[in-house]
Amino acid sequence: MAIIETDICSQVKGRIGRTIYYEVNGQKRARLMPGHYTDKKSPKQLAHRAKVKGVVSLYGTIDLQLLHYLEDRTKGTTKNAYNLFFSMNIGNMTGDGRIAQYAKTMWCQGDRSVPEEASATRLEDGTMEIRWSTDGAGANEQRDFLQLVLFKENAKPETPPEDLAWYYPDRTDTISLYEAKRSQGRCVWTLPRDLSHAKTLHLYGIFRDPVTAAISDSFYLGSFEVDSEQ
Repeated sequence: MAIIETDICSQVKGRIGRTIYYEVNGQKRARLMPGHYTDKKSPKQLAHRAKVKGVVSLYGTIDLQLLHYLEDRTKGTTKNAYNLFFSMNIGNMTGDGRIAQYAKTMWCQGDRSVPEEASATRLEDGTMEIRWSTDGAGANEQRDFLQLVLFKENAKPETPPEDLAWYYPDRTDTISLYEAKRSQGRCVWTLPRDLSHAKTLHLYGIFRDPVTAAISDSFYLGSFEVDSEQ
């Protein structure tokens, strides 16, 4: 890939011969097409393809709130939301395209601080107690409220069924808990009712400034088997 800094090709877009001209966030680029392509399938290449497929699948689960955070983070850069999500998560994929560690999955990036400790515990009454450390948070960050990211991992059959009506894909929901201030260090949350098709719930947190809408990186809170607990 080459970056074009002259006006000679400023109006050129598309393919000329083996060269493709295109633009990314106002930056002119040119890429040479390969003269001959061999679809190599070494174990390392197949593993990388599986990792890429895994990130693509995970990106397809995000809701509009997370997409907005990713798009906002890439404003003024040559990246887009997918590029950022890819860079955050490709290193956490196994060679067969699965998430290696749910605790390392990243849903967004931000400038607000992440708590040193954070966790969620299922209580006897079915509610969820969420705790986090308040040490190290700046005075302006104490007013942040908590947002939860629910990654609903649904049961997958070994082979695709003939009737896909009951087959539910993984999906992600972002829930704002406006009353759960960072300064409190704790909140109790009632799980939503629409978890009947989920096998496992992976829970993450984000702190968000109520005035500026600035956010923290997402952080892991825990995973819970839905069927055994409902």
